[in-house]
Amino acid sequence: MASGTRKTGRKQVWFRVFLAGGLTLALILLAHTVSTYVYVSGNMVTQASLRDAASRLRSVERHIRGAGVSDPAALSEALEEVRTESDPPIAWLRLIRPDGSVLASTAAALDPPVSFSNLRQSAADAGTFHETRQTPDGTVLVTAFPVRLNPGGRAGALLEMAVDPDAAAASFAYLRVNLVIGVSAALALLGTLVLVRLRFPHYLRGKQLENQVATARSVQNRLLPNSTPASAAAEIAADCQPAGHVGGDFYDVFETDRSRLALILGDVSGKGIAAAPLMGFIHGAAHASEWTESTYDHERASRRLNDLVCRKTDPERFVSMFWAYFDADDHRLRYVNAGHLPALIVRNPRTGAGTRRLEDGGPVLGVVPGAAYTQGAVEIEPDDVLVVYSDGIVEASNARDEEFGEAGIARAVAESWREPAEDIRARILAALDGFTGGRAPEDDRTLIVIRFGQAAVEARPERAAPNEAVAEVAMCA
Repeated sequence: MASGTRKTGRKQVWFRVFLAGGLTLALILLAHTVSTYVYVSGNMVTQASLRDAASRLRSVERHIRGAGVSDPAALSEALEEVRTESDPPIAWLRLIRPDGSVLASTAAALDPPVSFSNLRQSAADAGTFHETRQTPDGTVLVTAFPVRLNPGGRAGALLEMAVDPDAAAASFAYLRVNLVIGVSAALALLGTLVLVRLRFPHYLRGKQLENQVATARSVQNRLLPNSTPASAAAEIAADCQPAGHVGGDFYDVFETDRSRLALILGDVSGKGIAAAPLMGFIHGAAHASEWTESTYDHERASRRLNDLVCRKTDPERFVSMFWAYFDADDHRLRYVNAGHLPALIVRNPRTGAGTRRLEDGGPVLGVVPGAAYTQGAVEIEPDDVLVVYSDGIVEASNARDEEFGEAGIARAVAESWREPAEDIRARILAALDGFTGGRAPEDDRTLIVIRFGQAAVEARPERAAPNEAVAEVAMCA
């Protein structure tokens, strides 16, 4: 247990190390992608816009000089002509004198105009003048260059131009898509790692529960017989198929110190881990008592076991149980049926003896404190077949919602009555599988088949029946 705990602890440490590394890498990827996106959006697009604006400003400059006009109205018309014919469109064009006054302008130009001092400041900062402005039609990028209106002259004006920055950004659309994908991937990785971290305790708890289920299953398997005991009195075959990893059914078949053949089959309410502890509790208590010694001992053990279950378990937990022992000395099977399905004694179908149901006993264990239990007894004839089963056998249903029932068991036994106990058990389970169409069981299925041979009944007791009754009464007293 300590070794398993240390191993689990080491796994948790390594998990946290790798998770921390993954989170760090996801954050680095996210930061790098975002910074790249910001650089592309805020720098590269602007630089491309400025390069495009410079090229277009030079084109406008050549157009104005080629027109050979100097009148402000004519210059405004020339600028408007350039603006309307431009592709991509220009928001506005404006010529500005050195003193800051506007020489010519297109419509929609926003104040203030760019001045030579703005240009000189940009040059001092080793940059190109540009700024973004908000207009009723959206954001525009404003830039300006000095122009010569007369060939060979000095710069006599500033040419201001406002353009849509998204026009230049179109050429970076593929890069933006890649950046968006990168950001999405980083966020997805980050979210996944956070979710894994949040869910890890639940996963760890699930693994611990799996280990507990495996341990419970192992304990349950050790409680069940590894093999059917060899007995001179009978042939024995048994099978237990839990519906889940851990079942609520239990059984045992063994010989006592007085060579009596004893059997127990119980069904704990519910299934799974919740039923397993009670199963082990009942199994141990049944083995700890000397219930096979006499009728009195059997009935007293049943009462005590019922009271013990009432005191030690929750009210919704109860156990149905059939336990019996066979004494070859008087060829009788004595039993107590504590609220369980009746066991069946199937006799030679050729004689018409039919099937006997073993119902004597009392209520289920754990429901009625102080309940009384009565031992039943049945005389065993040569080749009688005893079938003890849980409700997972008789209540199994087919596609038409019909139950297999006692009739299904009796029919399968009658068809294989001359065969050994193991073959009868296999015939019952095969008939059940054929009836249900091979569907997985919804409840635990436990089955015990005992075929009594001639050796079980050939030696009858010499004492008279009345003496036997007197002895039994004396023993109860």
